[in-house]
Amino acid sequence: MQLSDVTTSHSASGTNVPRWTHQPALDGLRTVAVYLVVFFHAGFAWAKGGFVGVDVFFVLSGFLVTNTLLSEHSTAGSIRLRRFYARRVRRLLPASLALIVLACVATALVEPKYLALTFVNDARASLLYVANWKFLSASTDYFAADVHHSPFLHFWSLAIEEQFYFFFPVIFIFAHKVAEKWKKSNVVMWAVGGLLVASLVSQLASASSNPVRAYYATDARVYQILAGSLLALVTWHRRDGRETDGANATRLSLMSIVGLVVLVGLGVIDGGVSASARGIVATAAALAAIGGVDALFRIGARQSRVVRTFELKPFTYLGRISYGTYLWHWPLIVLARATWNIGTWTSLVIGGFGGTAVAAISHAVLEQPVRTNKRLGSFPRAVVVGGLATSVVVAVVAVRPLLDLPRAVGEKKFSASSNAPEALKTALRAPAPNDFDFELTKPPPQLVAPCTVNDIEACYRRKGGKLRVTIIGDSNAEMLIPALYEIAGDQNITLSALTRSGCPWQRGLMWGAHDQRLIDNCRIAHRDWYDTMLPALKPDVVLLVNVTRDPGSRPDAFYDPDAGETVQSATTKTLDLLQTIAPRIVIVEPLPVPNFDPTQCLRTAKTVGDCTFAPNPDPFPTERIYRGEADRRPAVDDVDYDRIACPFVTACLPAIGGTVVFRDNYHLSNQWLMSHREELWELLRKTGAFG
Repeated sequence: MQLSDVTTSHSASGTNVPRWTHQPALDGLRTVAVYLVVFFHAGFAWAKGGFVGVDVFFVLSGFLVTNTLLSEHSTAGSIRLRRFYARRVRRLLPASLALIVLACVATALVEPKYLALTFVNDARASLLYVANWKFLSASTDYFAADVHHSPFLHFWSLAIEEQFYFFFPVIFIFAHKVAEKWKKSNVVMWAVGGLLVASLVSQLASASSNPVRAYYATDARVYQILAGSLLALVTWHRRDGRETDGANATRLSLMSIVGLVVLVGLGVIDGGVSASARGIVATAAALAAIGGVDALFRIGARQSRVVRTFELKPFTYLGRISYGTYLWHWPLIVLARATWNIGTWTSLVIGGFGGTAVAAISHAVLEQPVRTNKRLGSFPRAVVVGGLATSVVVAVVAVRPLLDLPRAVGEKKFSASSNAPEALKTALRAPAPNDFDFELTKPPPQLVAPCTVNDIEACYRRKGGKLRVTIIGDSNAEMLIPALYEIAGDQNITLSALTRSGCPWQRGLMWGAHDQRLIDNCRIAHRDWYDTMLPALKPDVVLLVNVTRDPGSRPDAFYDPDAGETVQSATTKTLDLLQTIAPRIVIVEPLPVPNFDPTQCLRTAKTVGDCTFAPNPDPFPTERIYRGEADRRPAVDDVDYDRIACPFVTACLPAIGGTVVFRDNYHLSNQWLMSHREELWELLRKTGAFG
């Protein structure tokens, strides 16, 4: 987002020409917005809506840039595009270029090479201000609790603003020429209003069909910037020399306070509100807050409590450097999480305090000197061309080599003991298969597509004999379906599946995802599975499968007790319910998981040993819960299939005999499971649940 402030006062050339001056209170509003985002990125549960800070910046940016254009047009009679673009380059490029270069170097130093190189296109798109389209094309969910976040993810909002800055002045100039020709002063306002409505329609349409597009696409988000522009146009046309009467100061203060309260409320209250709805409400609240503060400033009501508060020096200073704070806080958090296992408060210290400190230094030694340099101001064309050329050259020439630098700390490789079996040593020395077809590691889509309560028949994967088996769980359950499909055919079993990626089999058990849709969909799935679908399927045996989410098993592994249940209580209650539906239950224990993606590691590794990891030496707490439930329930069995994933026991290899074993951190490849389905069947058969 463009967080710059307008500090130049424009003097009127006529006797009654409006002018735009810097308003310190708006800097204070930036401070609130940027730290809402910081708290959100730090991972505080109470700040799940903190991303509305971006919405505030969008509205504020439209308001400020339009006032600047209006002021220049009023004083000079025209808009000098070269100078406008040069100011944007001088304001934005130095800090973002420095951040991207340093983030590339830091990422290469702390992340595994295979992972660092996946960020090449992210960095390039950020330099060229098309990051939002890059993340949209990759279907990157901004709210997903993914283990590996791009340090450049936050550039999506900067990209939208830069795209706006490129096109809007041209539209502004054209609309003004039409207004002068038609002698209709409100043409510009109608043009901006029309674009705003079109963008809002795009937002609403995308939100219902493709929420990721609704969040990233320029056409779906620019309505917020245009809303700020429209506010500027409306207030500008009301400046006729009389201004709003000071008696309205109380009303304006109340309007600002209500807007601020709503914004903060949206930032800290979850309430199941979608990102789209939250953004629309945040836009309206930001308009109220900005419009009220602006009007109070213009009528001279500087003693208003709202204005006085936001004009306090700490607020205005933090607002002036908020662009840098936004730039730096996210990469600092991401890289810190890649290096250490840190929590929310540590993330806040590193991202919030660290980001602010770096932003202060950047503002003093880099941004301000470039921005206020008089010589650069004299050559706007050279600044624009030079800035664009620098971005392109760094993107094309420098990004990949920077991300390909040697890692500061060597990769932690699995080291076999001297008395390890010779077969293991041979497997570790085998060349890494770099050119495998990743699509073949996935299960066939037609076998793992979730069924719905409206089409229970689609839950059947294979109809066979009298023994009816239903598998329930998340993506680890989906992972097993192809092998179970073949087993069902061999053993004359009727197989059905109730699965949803990211959804634990325990009813009411949720994990701490930022994506409210995942939680909502899981709650619906739980209701449908246990109230309607499972009784209709009438299984003789229920297989229960989950990925592990125990603390310490993975960086994003944390269940959310506030969302429903603890692991123990949810497991006990769900097994009690299942035992009223199915005679036998088999719990499949979670697989061992590494803290990196072994399959991606193979892409750049020399040997299989470079990407091998040691399994957890002791059972995770969830595994102990499963075993305890199986011990005290005669009709419940527990199956551990770690030996299929890690046949050497002390080492989990990403590939064995040329076959990829792991699809990613949390799933086995389809080829490996299919080739070991007889072993899987033997483990299941030994429970006695299958006759």
